[in-house]
Amino acid sequence: MRTMERIFDIREDVLGAYYFRIPEIRLYWVVIGIVARAIGVSVEALTVVVLAHELAHAYTHLGHDIDNERWETERFARTELDIVEGLAQFYTQVDQLVCGHRHGGGGGAGLDTELLVNMF
Repeated sequence: MRTMERIFDIREDVLGAYYFRIPEIRLYWVVIGIVARAIGVSVEALTVVVLAHELAHAYTHLGHDIDNERWETERFARTELDIVEGLAQFYTQVDQLVCGHRHGGGGGAGLDTELLVNMF
């Protein structure tokens, strides 16, 4: 478990990242594989959650809101990390709850939603 502690002590994008200036999403397969095995879920299940989280970043950045406004890239870059991550986490949880129920699970493609909160 020391490996897991060290991985989660890193406060950077460990499992995946949304590079908003490009824009591009990258998933870090080796780390996803290590973490999935360590927490006892399939690589596929964890990948779905990580991808949902990174897509949430992209959608909040590039998507249009109800007033047809978009988040300008420079303003997105200057926004507090807690806000950007909070929005992505919120939409990730909603996605996992909806998809989990649709597929007969409790959310997160077999992942505990509480665990999901602590991963990001």
